[in-house]
Amino acid sequence: MRLNFNSEDGCVLVPTQVSGPSGKCVVRSVLDTGAMSSMVSRETLLLLGYDIDASETIEMTTGSGKELVPGVDVLEVYALGIVRKNLKVICHTLPPSARVDGVHGFDFFNSRRLLIDFAEEFVEVI
Repeated sequence: MRLNFNSEDGCVLVPTQVSGPSGKCVVRSVLDTGAMSSMVSRETLLLLGYDIDASETIEMTTGSGKELVPGVDVLEVYALGIVRKNLKVICHTLPPSARVDGVHGFDFFNSRRLLIDFAEEFVEVI
């Protein structure tokens, strides 16, 4: 699947469908080739019916250090033609200035070929 992006945005924005016990919703995620794990905002996970307090705690490394955050097994995440079931995501909320509700890290693209063409402004999963 191919998705065009605007390099003036400063990132690759990816429409993403996240499923939970209470339903599904579409959020804006960013593709982050520097992130090992995918992330979904706390607000989104709560909206979808996840019990974040009952989730296991995992360590997350950020630019300012390490944090302990919930790790949530999400029923299904769909983006760029990829369906990932039972994907463990980091539950963390980016600052409002980020304007996104999630991050696609290396774990989301596991076993896939990903082409990011900055000259032509598209990303494609092959």
